[in-house]
Amino acid sequence: MEALRTAVHNPGTTFAALDPCAGEGAALAGLTGGTRAITYGIELDQVRARRAGEKLQHVLHTSLFDTFIEPGSISLLLLNPPYDDAGGRRLEERFLRRAWPALKPEGVLVFIVPEILLRDYQVRVVLGCRFHSIKAYRFPEGEYERFRQIFVIGKLRADPDWHRREHDIPTEPFESLGKHLRVSGPWSIPYGKALSTFTCTEVSEDDVRAELETGTSARWLADKLRGTFAQMERPLMPLKKGHIVQLLLGGFLDNTVIELPGEKGPRRVAVKGFSQKHTHTFEDEEKGKTIIREYMQCGVNILDLATGQIEEMRF
Repeated sequence: MEALRTAVHNPGTTFAALDPCAGEGAALAGLTGGTRAITYGIELDQVRARRAGEKLQHVLHTSLFDTFIEPGSISLLLLNPPYDDAGGRRLEERFLRRAWPALKPEGVLVFIVPEILLRDYQVRVVLGCRFHSIKAYRFPEGEYERFRQIFVIGKLRADPDWHRREHDIPTEPFESLGKHLRVSGPWSIPYGKALSTFTCTEVSEDDVRAELETGTSARWLADKLRGTFAQMERPLMPLKKGHIVQLLLGGFLDNTVIELPGEKGPRRVAVKGFSQKHTHTFEDEEKGKTIIREYMQCGVNILDLATGQIEEMRF
């Protein structure tokens, strides 16, 4: 990590640093130690997220895919994603595609992945089109052997270069990032400031209960959900009522804040669809059999943001 800190140079200015798979926060804290970094972490595991909060300044207990991060705001992105396949695609590629838009132009990426990943065509396309000054180094001896990991370092292009694709991507064998290897490169971290938006787009039941106990108004929930709409695509044609019901019951509009008519004027509510499986048992006297039939019952939970009351509508 010391050799990596030397390579990723910070001239002494303030900057925002993000680790979307933060674990307990040690990696990002170690990489940014002694700098003026404003550190951000995302961690899915509750225990690790709590521990990361002791080392990093801002931590979300959630998945990267359930967050909204101000685009073009991060100066240093430390990404060590899960190593696995998912639906025919590498998880490392999915995390890279989801995380890189948070980087500002000339922002520095430190991508920690298995060495073999740089043979993946999709990963090479993302790196080649989006980044420049790309280098790769093996983990030091004693650490490399277990997962055959490498550090991939690069800087985000101001504009994508679609013609380069796989050009300038390092190829094996890679140098080992040992104590005696002096790593140098044009990886100066650009100036940055605190993020205006770093939030989770999902609201847990515990979050709602805690805020209702403090008497917080609807503004809290609106702030938590700010990113939800930014990530939704606008349909080509206006939706009909049937379309909206299907989206709602399918969970696509969960946590959406809407206005409903009320006795004292419009009231703001958050909605969440649900579906439950039920069984109905009855006796068929003619056949002398007991028949069990399953059916789904759907509905919507409605949270009144002013009073905290929850209503349930079943269909």
